[in-house]
Amino acid sequence: MVLPDLNTMTPELLNKIISLTEAGATITGNPPVKSPSLSGFPECDEKVSNMARRFGGKRNSIRYITSCLRERENMVGKRSDQ
Repeated sequence: MVLPDLNTMTPELLNKIISLTEAGATITGNPPVKSPSLSGFPECDEKVSNMARRFGGKRNSIRYITSCLRERENMVGKRSDQ
């Protein structure tokens, strides 16, 4: 699964994604830093931040994978333009 290029995610969605990773799914993209929702604000932002830490030290590798995917997309796009 590739996460959207956003820095927000609701706690409920992040919880589901975390459960998918615990079940063995591979997730690429940047972990969110806050919730886009005002429901339960400001606790929801803190909850998302704490949950995103479950990605732990993977954050740098996730960013690396994301940048590689972007490079690949750019290369493929350039080839089709020629």
